Amino acid sequence: MTSRLVTVFGGTGFLGRRVVRHLLRAREFSVRIASRHPERGRQLLDDSDPRLQLVEVNLRDDGSIADALDGAYGAVNAVSLYVEHGQETFHSVHVESAQRLATQAHRTRVKRLVHVSGIGSDAASPSL
Repeated sequence: MTSRLVTVFGGTGFLGRRVVRHLLRAREFSVRIASRHPERGRQLLDDSDPRLQLVEVNLRDDGSIADALDGAYGAVNAVSLYVEHGQETFHSVHVESAQRLATQAHRTRVKRLVHVSGIGSDAASPSL
């Protein structure tokens, strides 16, 4: 069986880690974690799995997003912001960055795009 690549934006976060684990358990996917801090993925997940890639992405930069989507079958936007600080506002993350990601996913011909939100969930929420 060929592995389909899924890029998970925010894959090192609370919700994103669960999405990554679920995709890897499915065995038919390889996963590219696109994160501001990909080194967190090495600490939180088993990065020895050959189906796992970690890349740095800047959601304010179309080129960075397009690079993270290169060759991907699907993408998951699990990026979330719980506390505003500086230029990182709810609107900039949940609206502007989500729109940039969707635009680049369309432009790069990603077949499936899923947008999820962890707002309202917590550590006591049931796991996947």
